[in-house]
Amino acid sequence: MAGSEVEVVKGTDTKRVSSATSFLSDRKSENSHQTLNTRTNSQIPRLSDLKPTLTNASWLTQQPSPNETGASEAIEVTGVRLKPTEQGLEVLLETATGQQLQATTTSENNNLIADIPNAQLRLPDGKTFRQDKPANGIDAVIVTQQTENSIRVTITGTAELPQAEVNQSAQGLVLSVTASPELEITVTSEKIEQNLQDVPASITAITGEEVRDSGVTSTRDVAKFTPNFSTLRSNGGRTRATYNIRGLGNTSSINSSGGSAVGLYVDGVPYSDWFSYESALNGDDIERIEVLRGPQGSLYGQNTQGGVINVITEPPGDVLELGTSATIGDPGLFDGQVTLKGPFQPEESNLFFSLSGLYGEQDGFVRNTFLDRDVDTRQNYSFRGLLRWFPPEENWDVRLSANYEQYNDGSLFTVPLDASDRDEIQNDFEGENTVYTNNQALTVTHKGSDFDFTSITARRQWNNLPGSADGDSTIQSIASAGVDIKTLSWSQEFRFQSPADSQPWQWVVGAFLEDKDTDINLKTTFGADAASIGFPLPPGATQSSPSDFQDTTYALFSQATYQATPQLSFTTGIRFETRDFSIDRRQLLSVGGVTAPTADDINLEDNESIVLPRFVMEYKFNPDLSVYGSVARGYKNGGFSTLPRTPEETQFERETSWSYEAGLKSAWFNNRLIANLAVFYTSVQDYQVIGFIPPNVSTVVNANGVGIWGAELELRAQPLQGLDLIASFGFVDAEFTDFTDPGTGEDYEGNKVIRTPEYTLFLAAQYRSTGGFFSRLELQGFGTYYFEPNNRRRQDPFALINARIGYEFDNFGIYLFGNNLFDKDYFTEAFDSFIIPGLALGTVGDGRTFGVQLRGNF
Repeated sequence: MAGSEVEVVKGTDTKRVSSATSFLSDRKSENSHQTLNTRTNSQIPRLSDLKPTLTNASWLTQQPSPNETGASEAIEVTGVRLKPTEQGLEVLLETATGQQLQATTTSENNNLIADIPNAQLRLPDGKTFRQDKPANGIDAVIVTQQTENSIRVTITGTAELPQAEVNQSAQGLVLSVTASPELEITVTSEKIEQNLQDVPASITAITGEEVRDSGVTSTRDVAKFTPNFSTLRSNGGRTRATYNIRGLGNTSSINSSGGSAVGLYVDGVPYSDWFSYESALNGDDIERIEVLRGPQGSLYGQNTQGGVINVITEPPGDVLELGTSATIGDPGLFDGQVTLKGPFQPEESNLFFSLSGLYGEQDGFVRNTFLDRDVDTRQNYSFRGLLRWFPPEENWDVRLSANYEQYNDGSLFTVPLDASDRDEIQNDFEGENTVYTNNQALTVTHKGSDFDFTSITARRQWNNLPGSADGDSTIQSIASAGVDIKTLSWSQEFRFQSPADSQPWQWVVGAFLEDKDTDINLKTTFGADAASIGFPLPPGATQSSPSDFQDTTYALFSQATYQATPQLSFTTGIRFETRDFSIDRRQLLSVGGVTAPTADDINLEDNESIVLPRFVMEYKFNPDLSVYGSVARGYKNGGFSTLPRTPEETQFERETSWSYEAGLKSAWFNNRLIANLAVFYTSVQDYQVIGFIPPNVSTVVNANGVGIWGAELELRAQPLQGLDLIASFGFVDAEFTDFTDPGTGEDYEGNKVIRTPEYTLFLAAQYRSTGGFFSRLELQGFGTYYFEPNNRRRQDPFALINARIGYEFDNFGIYLFGNNLFDKDYFTEAFDSFIIPGLALGTVGDGRTFGVQLRGNF
């Protein structure tokens, strides 16, 4: 082939390059087309050698028919071989006799696509080849019979579009693929696709591959990757937890209408209540997860003061894909997941689908020795479906999604703080906790020449029916506690924004509407021993507080970035939000079938409006080093509590804050090391916290002032091929600057804000060899955190160790794993009993789990 050439045609430009360097596509372009046509030099025939036809008719009779030029002349591809290289991967399409193939390439997102005409797959095991994770930086290589006489090769990059070089060999066609550095992660946190390092904000991004490699199964697991982000369960239930970013979070109370400082979005759809955070994640369905820290009101439909968790699922493409996994382990652990996605028609389809399902169950960590059964058994299942349609008109993308989740868990429970064995309790009442949600969303996107348009219409229902527990946490029959919660919300977001390549201005303008109806009924049912501690009520008597909360939010938001110079940019954003909210509440006592009120009904309504500005400045010293500074106002809405007896005690005020942040982002050694640093200070007014008012009634109260400052460091490195190192550290000092307890009159100035670890630490080392060996070791550390504003009880620092080891081959992987390997005991909640004087109770974290997982992708 010394004299062979490759002709590369792109648009109207034509050039010739040697076959040793022929290639490929511009990695950044989408839908670019290239035609590669290999040919060999041969002697030009002499005119006398040709046999002229006598007439046109006789010439036509000598030509083969169209049917005869198809399969009979197609080149057979008899094998596909993959060979990892220093740069990435070689893909060899073996032909029967070393015949040469032609290739036309296109690109779409992270997919490099090579279409090979006049070719047929003749593989021993069928007409499809797939290999997942064949090399670092490459997610998958798929070879399919696209049409009767054409083959398609799809090479998917982990972070970005891979580059390739096309060569001929004696065995067939060779694609020499160069993977982009895996540390480059594309995010859409600013509503446009950007490299993670180009976003002037604190953001942690977890790729779908990392979700699978680390064994993430729910949104709560995402916190370990993110500095100064913690999730602590309350009342023993996994669907009740405090999500806290930089000292700001959801007010952990089931008896109020307060909002959350941390927002959750799944494919742009807001999950508008803090109960929703324990959402199960199907690893094969996740493209990436982004966690933004700081106020986000100028970019997102729903306001968030502390930060946003952005879950982006992987949309279906034009190749049919099946992903499965099964996990078994101890204690009594089973988890099964399946995902199927692709086109409805293999050829030229504009309608795509995705279906996924998940089922999980697990025995409990805590045993009720009095009833001889586990307390915290778990069972959950979920289903998700997506239809994606590209109308004949160009640049439209329509997505209709629906999902259903259900959790059938054991009792909400607590453990005595002074118990010698925290794995055992003694309760005479067996509770239960059933939660189910269903969501539907319609997302319509249009990309225009002047602006892009997005509409997101969503409906969400969340029910906790029933939730119950032993109210006294003893073997005495004093009281059982229960709660029924029903929430239904509708939301609509319209968003207009500049095209992705717009310069020097990038802008976003949007409007948001949400209407939410929440019914909460707290119940206490008294037992035979209630009178012994001062409750002179007959067995079966029930106190209840049925409440109806109505909440309607209207918002306008906008953000604009001006690129003043190639190095300097300015961003300003603003949000205007107004909210109408109300409560209708009764307090009742039922005895012997007779129900009567125990307090006056409360019917209150209110309105609040606020303006939230944001300012950012960024300076790039070079493409790998930048600094930024930002100032933003944040807000968490006020609301009502259901237990207080008077209107004045029922309402609590909104929480507002000013956040200041400075950061540095850097990449070193050809992007093999990423180092990001951020420092911040937040001043909070009317900080919302759980408190108690006479006579020992739980409610939400406001602390006049809180001051929060801290720092965060994130490191990612690839020192060797296949070796990934991750480190993140967050420090936060959050104190009450002005707070007098309304129940006791105590002054808490200088005390630490509750449920805010002094530091968080995450270290991970992962190695994936070209031979299929996989290993990962993680350490997750927490600093001291306090459970109550009086700071009398605290959890001392502790660390959890997780590990995975496995072997990957063809389309399969098998892994052994262990979480909390040393079975560390720790509390996530502690408080005084509402019923038994002097009894201190708490919620314990999960103990050790271990097992084996099998994954397959086809």
